Amino acid sequence: MRYFLHMAYLGTAYRGWQRQENTNGKCVQQVVEDALLKMTKTQISFMGCGRTDAGVHAMQYFGHFDYADEWTFDPVERLNRILPKDISVYEIIPLENWVHSRYDAIQRSYEYHIHFEKSIS
Repeated sequence: MRYFLHMAYLGTAYRGWQRQENTNGKCVQQVVEDALLKMTKTQISFMGCGRTDAGVHAMQYFGHFDYADEWTFDPVERLNRILPKDISVYEIIPLENWVHSRYDAIQRSYEYHIHFEKSIS
């Protein structure tokens, strides 16, 4: 079965959304996939709805993954316990197997917040 993962993250500690070979630092996709592996004991590929650059936050982000077994626990609660504090899962939504988080998106929006105040310690 295919599932959408509705989530948010603070991107400060990450090199962006997408898993990349030959780069230093962690990405959000890899951290989520590692948490799904720990939770399900199954290697799961997690496809996001789009990419973000290093340090970028996401208030509402969707991705999908396939998982064949039944949940014998609350997967949202379990995943939130495994993930670091800067990544939060709101819900896991069961879908038809053909739905794709990136290609079937009907709308995307981006907000840019620029701060001109200096933080001096």
